[in-house]
This record gives sequence, C-alpha cells and structure tokens, in this order.
Amino acid sequence: MSPFVTAMAEAVRSDGRSQGYEATAYLSPTTPKNKMQLLVSEINEESKWKMCVDAGVEKSHEKTMMVLSWGEDCENYKIATKAEVLDKSASHLALQFKFQWGKIPRHMKNNLERLAEYVPGIALYLGFFEKHQQNPHHQISITIKATSSSTIDTIIKAPK
Repeated sequence: MSPFVTAMAEAVRSDGRSQGYEATAYLSPTTPKNKMQLLVSEINEESKWKMCVDAGVEKSHEKTMMVLSWGEDCENYKIATKAEVLDKSASHLALQFKFQWGKIPRHMKNNLERLAEYVPGIALYLGFFEKHQQNPHHQISITIKATSSSTIDTIIKAPK
C-alpha cells in the first residue's frame, strides 16, 4: 500500500528537543476488500510508541473489520471489531457486531468493569431479560434482528 496522506504535529520544547506525532494513512481500494491502514507514532526517535489501525470493508458492504493496536511498536494492546450483515431480507435485516480484546490498559479495564455493573439494571429497565450462557472471556457480541416493521430482537453476549 502506498501512503495516501501524512500529517505531522511537532513542537520544539524550550530545551530544543522536538516532540509531537506523525500520522500516515494508507489506502488500498483495488483488492476484494477496501483496506485502510493508519499509523501514528511519536516524532521522538527514542520512543517506540505507536498506534496502528487496520480496517477493511468488503466490496459487497456486508462485512467490515477494524483492529486497533498500540504501545511499543503497536504490540502492547489490541482491540478488534467486526460488523457484518447476517440476513439481508427486507423484513428481517440482521446485523452482528463483535468486539474482541487481548491485553488492555488497567485503567480501561477498571472503567469497563465499573460500567458493566450497571448494564444488567439498565437492560432490565429497558425491557430486556437476562439469560446466562458461556461467552469467550475477551469478547462481546451484539446481534440485532428486525422481527417486524416495529420490533427488533437484540442479543448481547458478554464475558460475565
């Protein structure tokens, strides 16, 4: 893939050292999937911190995916998402979203765990019911299906 656009934000500190970020986007629209890659890195040569985003959309527009990774050379943390159309019939459109993660920063995990404590109560208040099933430890999936012109079924599977 060749670079599509590059942007740089740089500041020179009072001690003369440069600090800032460089972002480069790459596009590859000629493959069966439209692919995009974004690389963000610190200008500081001593730092190996980077953020990488890889995304793709199938030409049929039925599947999309995105992987966000960051840390030293984009290897410390990773979150992946996938969205796809399961059923395209006009009366029963069905969509599925999946979120997977490996290692995430401790503060993100703590905040998500606190938020997750409220989800069952909010869901019950909105008219959802709860059914316990096993789900992969680091994955959340959401399936939405139109069951009529005025109703939808939603299935949310979370680690706990």
